[in-house]
Amino acid sequence: MDWEKIAGPTEEELEEEEEEAALKTPMKIDVSEVLKHARKPALKKSDKNSLLKRVNKKVRAPQVFCYVTSWSRKRPGAGRFMPEDVDPTLCTHVVYAFATLKEHKLAEANDKDPDMYDRLIALREKNPQLKVLLAIGGWAFGSTPFKELTSNVFRMNQFVYDAIDFLREYKFNGLDIDWEYPRGADDRAAYVNLLKEIRVAFEGEAKTSGQPRLLITAAVPASFEAIAAGYDVPEIAKYLDFINVMTYDFHGQWERTVATILLYSRWRVQPATRKS
Repeated sequence: MDWEKIAGPTEEELEEEEEEAALKTPMKIDVSEVLKHARKPALKKSDKNSLLKRVNKKVRAPQVFCYVTSWSRKRPGAGRFMPEDVDPTLCTHVVYAFATLKEHKLAEANDKDPDMYDRLIALREKNPQLKVLLAIGGWAFGSTPFKELTSNVFRMNQFVYDAIDFLREYKFNGLDIDWEYPRGADDRAAYVNLLKEIRVAFEGEAKTSGQPRLLITAAVPASFEAIAAGYDVPEIAKYLDFINVMTYDFHGQWERTVATILLYSRWRVQPATRKS
């Protein structure tokens, strides 16, 4: 007779079996209770500052370009607009349009321009960070002067270096190229060459003078047809600090209804309907 089977397990054996069973059975844990007792890691001040620096590097402040035209001073009544009417805290960059070419050199378009230049530069007294640029070109200027300028390498180089002296003399921060419009393979290549010459010269002058480099920007059309006809976009992007797209050309006098919408205006503007 097997007395061990009849007697059954001892108390010690029963305790061991209960312990083994307890280990095999999963325990139910209330997550909310665990979270209550969990300690959140505290960031040191140095850690917080380094985190902010990493975040700020990825954030770029908005760049607001404001164009002031030379003919706006001639408008009658409330339409007259002078440099003093520009809010220098609204703009990061102010561009004066337009200078011209005289004997293939950068020059004032009229005898009133020097005074207008000085008045624009004076806006820096209210906003020292303001960048003021001078634009050359425009619709009335046309494409021919740019073609003539870029057709001769010596002429183009002379223009670039004279432009640096001109911009520094009047205390501008850069040059805005408004060629309307390069068209065809020759113009496309000439436009790239012009921008490259300007950028290289601006960088060289900054190194020798110790002054901040002059900026180079461009106004370009919004039309896909015009872009495809005369702009090597990847190449010009190598040399330009900013590219300003003339989106106002999406609409014009060729449409039956033309509306000008000003987000911040001193005047109430109504859409004008043209009768056919």
